[in-house]
Formats: sequence, C-alpha cells, structure tokens
Amino acid sequence: MRFHLVDRIDTVEPWARIEAVKFTSSSEPYWATDDHGSHMPVPIQLEVLAQSAAWLVYLSTDRKHRAVLLSVGAVTARSRVRPGDDVVVTAEIRSAGDTIVLSGQLRVGDRIVVEVEDLMCALVDAETLEDLDSVRGREELLRSGNQP
Repeated sequence: MRFHLVDRIDTVEPWARIEAVKFTSSSEPYWATDDHGSHMPVPIQLEVLAQSAAWLVYLSTDRKHRAVLLSVGAVTARSRVRPGDDVVVTAEIRSAGDTIVLSGQLRVGDRIVVEVEDLMCALVDAETLEDLDSVRGREELLRSGNQP
C-alpha cells in the first residue's frame, strides 16, 4: 500500500525550503495506541517529512528528480500527533550536490512535535519512480489547497 502523507503545499522556495501540511484523521491505518490514546508513530512522522522533502527536490529540479531517503541523522521527538491534528511540516535544504541534506520539523499549532537534522537523500530521475502524469495531477491538488 502506498501512503501519500502530504495533503497541501503552502510554500516552496526552490533549493531552500518547503512548508506543507498533513491533515490527520482517525480513519487512517497507521495510528499506534497505548495507555495515553492514539498517536502517530515517529517513523510515520519521519515519512511525512521525507515526502515533503521529496516534493521540494522535485519542484526545485523542474520536476526532473525526486529525493529518495538514504539516512537520518538526529531525531528529537517532543510531543505526540493525535488523530485530527493538522501537522505543519517545514523542510530546509542544508546542502545540495550528489546528495541533498535537509533538516526539518513538524508542528501542531505552536507545538513542535519532532525535529530532524541531517536527513540525507539521493537524487533519482522522477520518471523512474512514478508515472509523471499522475505526479503532476497530485501536484496540482497539493498546490491548489484542496485536500486529495
């Protein structure tokens, strides 16, 4: 199963930063539950950031390349994401070359949920990963502000 974890792109500064949003719903299949209730697992939060970074790279390279996660440096989980939260993602490119290194954070309101340093990605030709017409259609939805 393929998860699309970016629901809206608010800001793109090519080769610099992206701000995107993930709207959560209790009907999504990834929630973990413990004595404190349901929450989004940190690996899923990292995937939200990685997908946002992939959109930043895709849009910065005139839709020619996608970012594929190679490694994650440091992750600091500060708070939980709960069903119904709107998660705002900010990812910033720290260096670009054969690989891209980013940092970022997820926020719910004024609360920082997770911070990530040294997210390293490889560049891959966009057409090798997905049908480009499908990606263009998804981009239009994300940038229009309409939820998919």
